[in-house]
Amino acid sequence: RMIIDIIHEGVKQNEVRKDIKPSIIRQIIQGSIEHVCLPAIIFNRKIDVEPATEDLCRAIFLGIQNRKP
Repeated sequence: RMIIDIIHEGVKQNEVRKDIKPSIIRQIIQGSIEHVCLPAIIFNRKIDVEPATEDLCRAIFLGIQNRKP
């Protein structure tokens, strides 16, 4: 629920796009994290956390950012 609340706050402050359902944004965030972590879990691979975090944040935030004034 916390993620949904944060998304709603972003929409309220006109920082997050209103044309994407908050539940979809949450699924994108959680699914992306899962897909980055799964190879480490399944194949015992190391995750380079900082670059992975930067890439995910950039992709997600730029996708949901409200660019309208």
